[in-house]
Amino acid sequence: MVYTNVWLAAGAVATTWYHFVLLNLKPDAYCLSFVFFSSLFIYTFQRFIKVKTNQSLQTSWLDFYTKNYRLIILQLFLSAGMSITSCFFLKTEVFYLMIPVGAISLLYAGRYIHPSFNGLREIPFSKAFIVSITWILVTVGLPFMHSNHAFDLHLIYFVMGRFFFILSLAILFDYRDRAIDDHSLRTMPQILGTKASLWLVGFLVISSVGFEIWSGIVFLYSAILVGLFALVLTFLAPNKKGDFFYSFYVDGLLLLPALFLFAQIIISG
Repeated sequence: MVYTNVWLAAGAVATTWYHFVLLNLKPDAYCLSFVFFSSLFIYTFQRFIKVKTNQSLQTSWLDFYTKNYRLIILQLFLSAGMSITSCFFLKTEVFYLMIPVGAISLLYAGRYIHPSFNGLREIPFSKAFIVSITWILVTVGLPFMHSNHAFDLHLIYFVMGRFFFILSLAILFDYRDRAIDDHSLRTMPQILGTKASLWLVGFLVISSVGFEIWSGIVFLYSAILVGLFALVLTFLAPNKKGDFFYSFYVDGLLLLPALFLFAQIIISG
């Protein structure tokens, strides 16, 4: 489940659901379906391209893709088909946001377009920021487009908090990939060094908690608990070299806010 990107897609849909509820909206089932299947397609497609163009060193997920090639092809077609089907039930305004986000996602790893074009991720300093911005546009932007919520200071604090949180996770993955990423990428671990980049992750996590609490939109204890879990994983990262730690536990942080919120709803009746 982890290496098929289902776990990551679950994190995307859980994050979107979380933002729907925090904005006092009824989660849109078609919107959540679109987020799940489009996330599954995009991440599977990007890794499939890396396998086909030999853009990566040996990793656990690469080994999984090589051994389960037919399954991955089937997953690509099914997730693409379900994404397109979900589109027919979305609000027209959603496409003004999703078309550019989809283009950025497809161009993120782009050697399949032309051998000389390695994708947007190859732009120096941009890798973690592109990932974080697209995640925020999808998981916050879609619920916001379904709401009548004013884009006030509280929402700005909330968006900043969520952006810092996603950025911290993106930098953790750059930390994982520091040995295989080309130095031309100029990722945070390459620029700052390993220790400083982890300190930056910790700072971003604490800042995200502060901004989310400051917004008055999130639940206090939920924000603090998620932040503590993130800090613990950041502390453990130097001793974890395998893909599973990041693909399961770090990506799993995306589900925690939704799980805590769901528990809060159940407990409060």
